Amino acid sequence: MKINMFSAKSSTFDCQKHAKSPVMFICSLPNCNFGNFVCDNCIKTEPHHTSIHKNFVYNINDFLSHQNTKVSTKLLPSLNQTLVDIEKKLSIYSQHIETETQEIDRDFAALFKIFFNASETTKTFLKENVKNELKRLNEKLVNLKKNSKEVIEQESPKKNESFLGSFLSKDPDKIEASNTEELISKLILKNQNFNKLRAEILNLSGETETAGSNPVKYKKNDQSKKLYDEIKDNFDKSCKDMYRQFKLLFEGMEPSDMRKSIFTMKKSLQPQTISIDLDNVSTKSFSSPGQKPKHLIPEGSDVIKKKVAIQSFPEDLNPNIAKVHKTFGTIDYKQEDSFFNSLPEQGPFQYEDGSVYQGNLKDDLRHGRGRFLFSDGAYYEGYWKDDIPYGFGRFIKNNGDFYEGMCVNLKAHGKGSFFSPDGYVYNGEWENDKKHGVGQEVFPNGMDIKGTFENGYLHGNASIKFPDGSSYVGEIRNQKVSGKGEFTYANGEKYFGQLVNGKKDGNGIYLWPDGRRYDGQFSNDVNHGNGMFYWPDGVIYNGQWKNGYQHGFGIEKNEKEGVQREGEWENGKWMRWTKQQKI
Repeated sequence: MKINMFSAKSSTFDCQKHAKSPVMFICSLPNCNFGNFVCDNCIKTEPHHTSIHKNFVYNINDFLSHQNTKVSTKLLPSLNQTLVDIEKKLSIYSQHIETETQEIDRDFAALFKIFFNASETTKTFLKENVKNELKRLNEKLVNLKKNSKEVIEQESPKKNESFLGSFLSKDPDKIEASNTEELISKLILKNQNFNKLRAEILNLSGETETAGSNPVKYKKNDQSKKLYDEIKDNFDKSCKDMYRQFKLLFEGMEPSDMRKSIFTMKKSLQPQTISIDLDNVSTKSFSSPGQKPKHLIPEGSDVIKKKVAIQSFPEDLNPNIAKVHKTFGTIDYKQEDSFFNSLPEQGPFQYEDGSVYQGNLKDDLRHGRGRFLFSDGAYYEGYWKDDIPYGFGRFIKNNGDFYEGMCVNLKAHGKGSFFSPDGYVYNGEWENDKKHGVGQEVFPNGMDIKGTFENGYLHGNASIKFPDGSSYVGEIRNQKVSGKGEFTYANGEKYFGQLVNGKKDGNGIYLWPDGRRYDGQFSNDVNHGNGMFYWPDGVIYNGQWKNGYQHGFGIEKNEKEGVQREGEWENGKWMRWTKQQKI
């Protein structure tokens, strides 16, 4: 049966995933892993069509009405209008960015009078960061306008075609199909360039709206304004430190009250069993369970500020701290380009709580570089600011855990490394004492994780090497293997596709070393739904699966025998043939 545009527009059919649930939407992404035919239940159970693929999704009637013709006739004009609107919004946003860069110019003019060459580096960095988003959005706009023009040219009739010839010739854009599903599949392939363009334009429109409602600001808070004034007043002493501080500020550092917390880091522990489920992890903290974090300077107390000079810094350190010094040596101050390195050392001094400090002082406060022995035996050496550890340093706990890297308010913040005596290592980015950004974890049993972290948890893209030789590359969500990924088992088997909480779930491909292959749907880590199974001898099964077994209707194709059979299976057992034909 041929189906024309009018009949296709009113045709309905049920979703393959949810019985008796009509298809209401079409995902125009070719070979969508979650299905091109989408019902209301699909929308509720599979979030990809309302998030990642949302700009590819159409109402089924709109899809059939608009796309079974030249896309330039109905759809491209509206998309081009969207591009015009984006251009107007970017123009307004550009004015805001120009105002921001002008403010940067005015502020830094005063600094240039003192030391032009030193401040030029910081100025360039700030302006580039302010302009980066606008530059990225404008580049996208230029490319999309170019792509839109190319699509229109492809849709336009050939110039050498005569009027009579175009009248008599068959319309090449008209799609014929025997049913609605075939028509939609052909339309998706035919108009894939247009649909990709549409999705990209809508994405850019959303990004432009976000940029306009939350624009980049050079002085984005009171802290950055205070930082500028402080640098201006002390520029003759701190010009070498200026660029580093602005860079840290723009990369997300939010300085807070510097007298509220001591180190409280967390690290995950690898489960004994090898699994791609990372949910069962425990944490290790610098604070003991049930204890409140200790404070470097007790709130509401001046006792610690009272000090007396002593003859020498204590050498009988905790054995774990002494072991760190023996293994890694003392901190290398030379790696930090700071004017503090030339200040004279003072002390040692002992405070009334028993703690000891030796290093630089400013207005009787620890300021510069110095080492500090806490009253409980913990040890810090590194840079200080206004009596608080700030910048590059090393903190060693009594149990041998230690951190070396950037810190703010005695919290890991910036790039740094954490080491534990049991062999655990994390090297990467931190924010407010939590793993946050790009980093690498190495566990005592040999497990190696490289990826992105968010608020202390693995989240984003990652690569994992397990102790048994297995590996995973793909998406992680809140410490759980979920999303699209590739898992390679130690025995050579491989899986490519969707995972949920460490289990195969959704569309995927499973390969065996001996040539077997399954391509289809999974649920709860087993074949479930529709799928094709290929045997090394050339036999192919295409049909329904349930809980890992062939179950329901299926087609078996045997090219060697030249036979194709349709039949029914139950829990992996063939029950009967319903049709047979030669191929």
